[in-house]
Amino acid sequence: MTLFVHPTPLRIAIIGGGFSGSHPGLAFRATFILDPERTFRVVAGFDYMVLVGQQRIEASGFSFYAKHTVNVPAAVLGFEYAYANLPLAKAKAYAGIDIRNTFVSGTFHKTIVYTNFKPFKVDEEEFTTKESVSRLGMGLRLGVEGELSPPVTINMCAGYSSINLFNPNTSGSRGQLLTPTVSEDFDRVERILGNLSFTMMVQYKF
Repeated sequence: MTLFVHPTPLRIAIIGGGFSGSHPGLAFRATFILDPERTFRVVAGFDYMVLVGQQRIEASGFSFYAKHTVNVPAAVLGFEYAYANLPLAKAKAYAGIDIRNTFVSGTFHKTIVYTNFKPFKVDEEEFTTKESVSRLGMGLRLGVEGELSPPVTINMCAGYSSINLFNPNTSGSRGQLLTPTVSEDFDRVERILGNLSFTMMVQYKF
């Protein structure tokens, strides 16, 4: 997250947003086998990821703490092709492609600690950022699945997905997709965003 202090008048301005490092998420999948060899599969599911950016500013007389949280759930529908049989655990290597409808909503929590008071004076506020939106994107992935103990299998994959590939907001009315505010200091036309993910799932075959 990018913040700066206006000295006159004294105020905190939120001009951008950043989410560094890795972020947790959950993935749920239902796989429908289309042939006896398990080569072709249709996959439907739900992903849920939480992005958190935090920053602190220390200044004369106060400390400012900011936390920007964005919830990113997505409905997923895709297709997988198992292109290779592996020698252990009846494993298969596969490639997949999916279409995903992603919903984006955020909250901003700020805390100001006035250090020139004894005891310190603390002001806290939490509010919703820009309006919630949905975006249509696409994902690609490569993975391996194998039997752990029948009928339980383990599925590990790495993928790259674009959140807003098909319908970014190009009007400039909302700014960038994940930033907490709309700012004149940055490009207001929404850019295409993507993320790299690593997933491990335990699956049960019915």
